[in-house]
Amino acid sequence: MRINPLKKLVDEYDKRLPAQDRPHINDGEQSVLEFDLVTAAGVAIPYNESDTFALYADTDYIHQYDAGVLADDYAGAITAIALTGLAKTPPSTGFLVLENADSRDRVAYTDCDAGVFTVDATLIGSYTAGDACYIEDQLCLYAGNNSFNDVADRADVSAADGKLCVRYSADFNGKVTKANTILYVELWRYRAGQTVPEKLLVDTMYCDPTLIEYEGQPGSNAPEYYTAAQVNALIRLGMELQFSVDDVSYHATQTGADKYFQFRYPEGEWSPGILLPEGFTPSFITGSFTAADLDENSLLIINHTQGDIILPHCFQGTYDGVTYFEAWPNGVVFSNNQIIVDLSNFYGDYSVFGTWRYAFGGCPDTTVWAKAFADFEFDNDDLIDGILTKTATELGVTGEPHPFVYDENGEFIPSVRSIKWSSGTLTIDLSDQGAIPATWKLKFK
Repeated sequence: MRINPLKKLVDEYDKRLPAQDRPHINDGEQSVLEFDLVTAAGVAIPYNESDTFALYADTDYIHQYDAGVLADDYAGAITAIALTGLAKTPPSTGFLVLENADSRDRVAYTDCDAGVFTVDATLIGSYTAGDACYIEDQLCLYAGNNSFNDVADRADVSAADGKLCVRYSADFNGKVTKANTILYVELWRYRAGQTVPEKLLVDTMYCDPTLIEYEGQPGSNAPEYYTAAQVNALIRLGMELQFSVDDVSYHATQTGADKYFQFRYPEGEWSPGILLPEGFTPSFITGSFTAADLDENSLLIINHTQGDIILPHCFQGTYDGVTYFEAWPNGVVFSNNQIIVDLSNFYGDYSVFGTWRYAFGGCPDTTVWAKAFADFEFDNDDLIDGILTKTATELGVTGEPHPFVYDENGEFIPSVRSIKWSSGTLTIDLSDQGAIPATWKLKFK
């Protein structure tokens, strides 16, 4: 017997291999065992193609994990079994064995909560409250006949030559806690037409609690697995979406009132409802002020009850008879339903400071809040060492309005190193942007 392709177990008659030469299986491991059935003389023992096989491996072969009694009567089709008298916490999945003097049923369960086991079975026998029922101790490794003798797992599989193989998936169920734990292996054959099985092999291997996890395409020959090509084909079919107002009734075409969506891939199950994200709806705060509204520290204090307000914020007004449109970059503090604007660094004389308007949370009316200056276009030839330097005259602006940088696709560039006015000259450091591939713009808002 050997584990394909790296491990080999040779046990010829009375020769016993030491532990270090025997195969070791890890928890969660998926691999293939190969068996060559031979006589003491080394002659192959053939088997029939119609024979079936089973592989068992465990550390102790104790068949009862815990025992209790039935809390109710059970017969026929059932969906739950309640037990009392259990001493241990049951595994989340496993098998229950119901027994009385007349009958015995083995039932798989898929969940357990407070002694109630979820099942989907039809009982052969009838049972009453108080009848014995135990939780079956799960094997470390089991493989039924469907996992045997796939030519994809062993190219030289042959009934006539006594060569067989089995694909297994080890699950130690927490039973293995230390390295080099002995694993008792049994190989059984069921001859065609006979009801009593034949034990072909009883031997030992070793197992370790190290958990092996696999990614990618499963290496199993089981028909329920998809190949990588099948998975890719399903993905290319695209995802199906449905929409809903109340997460109860779904439809294919999205409407403005929808608040949920669900998805699936073709032939798959629909996902649970997912709340559609909603964008921020700004609460605009607008008003007007003059120089007389500023306090002695040139602060404009605006009280409001709108809760949290987010940028942008903008100002429009006149200075010395010229209309400006400003998106205020600095000197604004939001605190306790107050907005405090520091105008101490305003570039002009307050005596010619006209009536200005402000808006927070956005600029609500772009036709009224029209920008005062045209966009300025530039490209990489306008930069010196990555820095754009232009006078107000070259830019076609009056005063020192704050510019915003946009790329050739109209996307705003927020990560600009510095933007500074000095004596009527604007410098913008774009050295971290690299070479500008096309025409960019400055917008004065």
